[in-house]
Formats: sequence, C-alpha cells, structure tokens
Amino acid sequence: MEKIISYSSFALFILILFLSIFNVISIDKYTFVLTIFLTIPFISKYIESLNIFGNKFYFRKSIEKIEQLTNKALEEESSDKDKDSTNFQHPMSYIVEQSQELLEKDPTLAIASLRIGFEKSLRNFCENLAIDASNKYSLKAVIKALEENGIIKQYQVDALEEIINVANKVIHGKNISYDDAKQIIELAERLIYSFPIGYVPDFKENQDYEKQGFICEWEHCIEFQPLKNPPDDASCKIFGHDCPGGAEKRKKCNKTLKDIM
Repeated sequence: MEKIISYSSFALFILILFLSIFNVISIDKYTFVLTIFLTIPFISKYIESLNIFGNKFYFRKSIEKIEQLTNKALEEESSDKDKDSTNFQHPMSYIVEQSQELLEKDPTLAIASLRIGFEKSLRNFCENLAIDASNKYSLKAVIKALEENGIIKQYQVDALEEIINVANKVIHGKNISYDDAKQIIELAERLIYSFPIGYVPDFKENQDYEKQGFICEWEHCIEFQPLKNPPDDASCKIFGHDCPGGAEKRKKCNKTLKDIM
C-alpha cells in the first residue's frame, strides 16, 4: 500500500507538470507547491537527508538497510525457539542501555554511546576468544576478524557496519533527529537478539540470569567453553561444556538435566 501511494503521488506530479508545460492546464504557485509536497513519500527513500515543510528524513536509506539486515540476521538466528525474545532481556542488552538513557537528552550522544558500546564489547569478544585484534585499529577490522573466526555471521556483520557508518557520520557532525536515533537504537537492540543464547561471546557472569529465565550465570556463553570427552569435574551436568566458574563452582551447583525438562 505504501508503495502504491508513493508511486501514485509521483505519477500525479509528473502528469500535472507535463500538462502545465504544454499549456493543457494552468496551475498557480500554491497548487505547484502542493504537487511537490505529494512527491515527498516517493523521493524521500532515495535520499539520505531532507527537510521540507517540517518533514524530516534523516538517514532513511541507512535505517531501512539496517532493518532489512537485522530481520535477515534474526531469521538465521539459531537460538532456543522456546525462549521468546520479548519475555527476557538478552545478556548483551547492556550495549544499548546507556544509549537509551542518553536519547532523551541528546540523540547525537546516544548514537555516539552506541558505537562506543559496540566497539568495547566486540574488542572484549576478541580478547575473550583469544582472537588477535591488537593490530585492528578500526572497528570494521575487528568485526571482520570476528566474522573470519565464525563468531558472527554475514548479516550481523553488514548490519553492524551500517550502524557504525551512521554513528561515524553523526560523530563527525551530521545531525540526527530524535526519531531516527531512537529507531537505530531499537534496531541495534533487535540485532543483539540474533546472537543465540549459548553462543554469546561475552564471558562475564550474568547477574540477572534468574529473572531472565536462564539456568546459570554462564548459560549465554556456555557453547564457547571446552567440551571434554570424557567429562571431568569442571564439566557442566546440564550442558556438558566446562563451567567458566571452574570445578569448584560446578561442584557447588546442584542443577541437573531435570531442571530444564
């Protein structure tokens, strides 16, 4: 429906312009301005920034691209299907929390904070996974290193890079509206949910695991831990992989497969 309206308004503008040029009809300046206004829905998606009659279209192409890539990343996501992302907070949500807090005060700072959050986290992922990123000066290079090591997938890479492109433009002086900043932050949070639980490359203890519906502090990253055959004292009784808390933590844990059945 949106496409039909968009193309119809543009076709109407062309028709009126054509008829007026060849003196088939005559229009006053107010009608002409109105016909230009009708073309905004059509042309706005082809430009990066526009402000006409108070209608603001900033980063429209980038936002649409981020949304498409995020949707594809979520479609490919292989997390537990019984965990509804609307019912729990993802362990990586801390990346966007400060951005959400800053949004009301300053959309520019909010987007800058989002970029900082991603860079800090992704570099920590490299460190935790023993991926050498010491020579990776750009954030895109860090993302590429994570992709090459199979930690993140193509759609996640493309979406992250597009978010970073927007953030870099904002940091270097490009104005961003509240609505666009809000949408980008919301899309960044959705993208985070494409990291399946068990495969989140963040090895910090998740203090909120119980209220998020998880089994333990490290369920979000357990698949990255060693899987010994045969298992030993450090091996989790539920997931099989080594408990990041070590053998002592595993011994104190009394959870078994019955807790998830």
